[in-house]
Amino acid sequence: MLTNSHVWRSTSTLQPMRFIPNTDEWLQRRSANWSDAWGEWTIFGGQMHIWPIMGAGATARFSYLDKNPIALASSGFGDRFVADGDSYRLPERILKLGMLWQWKANKGVALRRGHGHLGRCHGRCDGDRQPRPDPHRPPADLGARPHGVSVAWCRAAMSAHAAFRRQPVDQQVAQHLRTITIPAPTRGIIQNENEAYMQPGGALVQDNWAPTMRGVKLRGGYVRWCDLHALDVPGAVAWANNTLYNTLGAVKFDADQGTFWNVAVSHTSAASGTFAADRAAHPTFWTANPTVITRLPVISSFEYVSGNTQRMYAAQATKLFDVTSSTPVLIASGQSSGNWSAAQFSNAAVSALGTNWMIAVNESGADYPLRFNGTSWVTLDGTAGAPAPTDGAAKITGPAGTPVEFGKGLSYVWKYRGRLYFIGAGSMDAWYLPIDSVGGVLAKIPLAGAATLGGKLIAGASWSLDAGDGIDDKNVFITSEGEVLIFTG
Repeated sequence: MLTNSHVWRSTSTLQPMRFIPNTDEWLQRRSANWSDAWGEWTIFGGQMHIWPIMGAGATARFSYLDKNPIALASSGFGDRFVADGDSYRLPERILKLGMLWQWKANKGVALRRGHGHLGRCHGRCDGDRQPRPDPHRPPADLGARPHGVSVAWCRAAMSAHAAFRRQPVDQQVAQHLRTITIPAPTRGIIQNENEAYMQPGGALVQDNWAPTMRGVKLRGGYVRWCDLHALDVPGAVAWANNTLYNTLGAVKFDADQGTFWNVAVSHTSAASGTFAADRAAHPTFWTANPTVITRLPVISSFEYVSGNTQRMYAAQATKLFDVTSSTPVLIASGQSSGNWSAAQFSNAAVSALGTNWMIAVNESGADYPLRFNGTSWVTLDGTAGAPAPTDGAAKITGPAGTPVEFGKGLSYVWKYRGRLYFIGAGSMDAWYLPIDSVGGVLAKIPLAGAATLGGKLIAGASWSLDAGDGIDDKNVFITSEGEVLIFTG
């Protein structure tokens, strides 16, 4: 049997069976009832053993070497000639070369080049030898060659075969292989260099790999944390295992399928498995709720961090949720946009309810700002007669007659040098609150004359040249036409 051959079973054609070379290991695996998924085999006692035992009709295939090259006239095969009618199974030329090699080896005569490589002759010499031109063969008339001698003169010294034999060719030049190390693409995707002469460390395609300072890392996957549509039916909660459901008509949410179901029979849910599997096993326990969910994507998200308090928020087109836990909590609904911006701001205590605040606005400008004090959210309705915020801080209002008079009309917020700055929705006006304030009357910064291309303000930021708050910080205003207005002071 060939040393590199495999044994294939007809029932498993994708992977060969595993060879167990050691009989002790074979017996150990049988005693422990271990087995490779594709099957195992070994040879001992003159027999091949296969485990698991193949079923009826199953076959095992493998290649092997036959030591009997002689076809016996009497039938069968053997390793030597025993009768005149016996024939050689391989091409006759290999037999002749083998006899020649054995004769010279017995005489102690050095083998001529090529006779020591009978294996190479097998593939190229099957059947009759075909004539072909030989540029190394000497001319037929050696006497006509300059400085040559005739065959008749040298017949006593060499045979005609030796005189006209094929001349050996130069030895084939061996391949020179060299190992090349390709550095990791730490520069990331490079698209501004010639692809044929790209510098090391760049990549053209980098799917699911992220560059680092020392190499690359595999992009992390994801898991579902919570389903924001679980709250689409008021009072609905996600179904859970091993839970008593004895309130008929109560609505439960299938988080895997995004569907709602009403309790029809008092029961305790299965200890394991999915809601769908439990309904299939007990179809009378539930009735379908007609609520149809229209899946909405998460448009924006932001976080709040203060000491050991960490919260995460996510927004759809019309709703803002607290998604700190796997059960979402609705913060605001009926909003005009899901693209929110938020700024966290700390100041001296303006009330007993908090000193670390966060203000959030969405890009529509049609909704009131929201404010968070680390515990609860309030809506900053600045209209006359609206109740005061319950967090103890003032409302956000603007000058009379302006779009921000009652707190609406703000589309972006950020912090710069102890003040909160806002962008007036759809305008070139920026607004800011008094220093160290999370509420109060807004003051206006008209920037229409500073931008040469017009448009509207869409974002702002505090730009630090020394990676921290300092005297070199800049206040940056960005327009829809790509202009950046920078203020310092």
